[in-house]
Amino acid sequence: MRTKLPAALTSVIAVLALLAPLAQGQDAPSVNELLADGHPVFGFFGAQRDGDGGAQAAAVGPADFVFYSLERGPFDIPGFAAFRDQMRDAAAEEGNAHPLSLRIPPIGNELQESGDRVRQALDADASIIIVPHVRTAEEAAAAVATVAPTGRDWPANADGDLSMWLVVEDREGVDNAQAIAGTPGVGAVFAGPGDLSRAYERDMDAVEDAIQKILAACQAAGVPCGITAGPEDIEMRLEQGFRVFVVLDQAALRVGARWRAMESARQQAARAMEQPRPIAAVYSVWIEDLTWMEVRDAQRDGRTTAIVSSGGMEPNGPYLTTGKHNVILRGSCEMLARALGDALCAPVLGFVPEGGIDPPTGHMLYPGTISLQPETFQAVVDDIASSLLATGFEHVVLIGDSGGNQRGMAAAAAAINARLGAVRAHFIPEWYEVQPMLDYVADDLGVEEPVDEGLHDDFAVTAMMVAVDPATVRYEERVAAGLASINGADITPAERTAKLGLKIHEFRVESAVAAIRRAIPATQ
Repeated sequence: MRTKLPAALTSVIAVLALLAPLAQGQDAPSVNELLADGHPVFGFFGAQRDGDGGAQAAAVGPADFVFYSLERGPFDIPGFAAFRDQMRDAAAEEGNAHPLSLRIPPIGNELQESGDRVRQALDADASIIIVPHVRTAEEAAAAVATVAPTGRDWPANADGDLSMWLVVEDREGVDNAQAIAGTPGVGAVFAGPGDLSRAYERDMDAVEDAIQKILAACQAAGVPCGITAGPEDIEMRLEQGFRVFVVLDQAALRVGARWRAMESARQQAARAMEQPRPIAAVYSVWIEDLTWMEVRDAQRDGRTTAIVSSGGMEPNGPYLTTGKHNVILRGSCEMLARALGDALCAPVLGFVPEGGIDPPTGHMLYPGTISLQPETFQAVVDDIASSLLATGFEHVVLIGDSGGNQRGMAAAAAAINARLGAVRAHFIPEWYEVQPMLDYVADDLGVEEPVDEGLHDDFAVTAMMVAVDPATVRYEERVAAGLASINGADITPAERTAKLGLKIHEFRVESAVAAIRRAIPATQ
């Protein structure tokens, strides 16, 4: 029985599978297959003037084809074949036998001679023919006609292993770019920056405008558009929509390979996003308890606010666990998300600034404390919130359950909003307004704390923890030792304390809900 891999793992495998052939030259998808699937392809200029140019080509890793030119000078097919054989011989020992593209002279009025050149090129195993200086749709059709009789030309034949690429690099060609790109059977259309710069008398603004006209014509015709590029601009050209590249610098090939792998992963994720859940959903407000499909579907059902809460690891007297704030947040964040009705909770961020590390200061003077530097904490909060916003949540609410958390969370929210140019992250300082909670405990719940034991603990904190898990306040052990009180307030029986703790949670949640709805009116 075959095991079905999780979608996240298959995404990783897809990326690795795409990268491996680029690095090794083995079982790589063909240029035509890559273009048909919407992927960019990358070629490099072969060092055809060097005696060991073929061997050099075999040593180049992440490339899909080699560019070889016989546009000018003798049409030296034997030299091309020698380059091919040298590359293949070197690749047999170690390297890559890349497919070969061959740029021939312009067709112009030399239709018969061009046909002969194409036949010679194909006989020498060129798999891509590149025709420069194409100026009209008639020249484009004539170029396509030279490979059509083989029955192997792509895209006319979906499984074809040959392709005809055209280069537009004259003013007339730019004017006719739409007709050229729309010619049936064209595999790709290049913008030729070098000759365009001469055609437009070095007016680089006009050259770029011409390049963009060629790109627009290709996109309108659904034909891949090509251009030369370097490591400094290849990513820009990829983002613009170019899909065929010829480069001199292997660094540009590496940039292109990384971009293609990332784009492949994005495409796979987009396909996965449309898949239905294979099983019924389990409901939870905790993102970590949900599958990614359950999170996706919760977002589609309107739960588009994520709550990021931060607690801490610190000393809290002889009875409370070091994760006091984290325990409280496990109870209150769930209640907050349910009260809002459109929210899910990120895992509690359990590490916050607690004091200096070297030398230790503040809480760091006590064992069990874990501290983050303020800048680290802010960066972690920023990354968590930004991740949530990048993966489908529309708003992120930030709440901190400890005093040392407030400044970093506020700064992270401000930085995110400034970066996005929109208010999407919302720090809620009302969550940590301690005095209203203490007044509620004393005045509304009638709990008196006649003494201050100085234990970094009080009845409200203990009660909220008991409501989540009595073991976190060492309830049984304290009862056994006759120490089941805090600041003179009795914490027995546990059921009573838990009920009061739940009321305190509800008081804080009610205050926070009001603050969040003021910050995000759409949550009402």
